[in-house]
Amino acid sequence: MGLLSAIKSLYLAISSAKTDVSVGLRRAGDPTPYIVYEVTQMDVEVSMPSKLSGHYTMQVTAECVANTAIDAWDVADDLLAQFSGNVVDNVNDITLVLVAVSASARTDAPDDGQSDAERVVTLVLTILAKDI
Repeated sequence: MGLLSAIKSLYLAISSAKTDVSVGLRRAGDPTPYIVYEVTQMDVEVSMPSKLSGHYTMQVTAECVANTAIDAWDVADDLLAQFSGNVVDNVNDITLVLVAVSASARTDAPDDGQSDAERVVTLVLTILAKDI
C-alpha cells in the first residue's frame, strides 16, 4: 500500500456520504449541504530500517457546511456513519478504521457578499489505514 492508495480509499469512503464532497476548498455561493475535507497529516509506521509496515495513520479535517446548525450536524452524522465499521476497499487492498473524532461548530459568513451565514461543523478524524 502506498500513500496515494490510502488517500483514494479515504475519498471513496467520504464520497459515499449523501452530500456533495470536495477536496481542499469550496467556492463561496456553492449549494449546501457540502463536505470539504483535507488530509492534514499522515504518519507511516516503519517496522525495520527503510521498510514501511503497511500501516498509515491519517489526520483528516472535514468541514460539514449547511444552512442551519441542525443540518450541519446531520451532515456530520452522515459522514461518521460511513466509518461505523471497518471500511474495506478491495480495489486498493486497504481497510480504514476510525480511531478518534473531535467536533466543533461555528458560523461562517461567505465572502460572496450575497449569501447568508452558513453553519459549519468541523470534524477532525484520526483514521488508521492498513493492508487487508
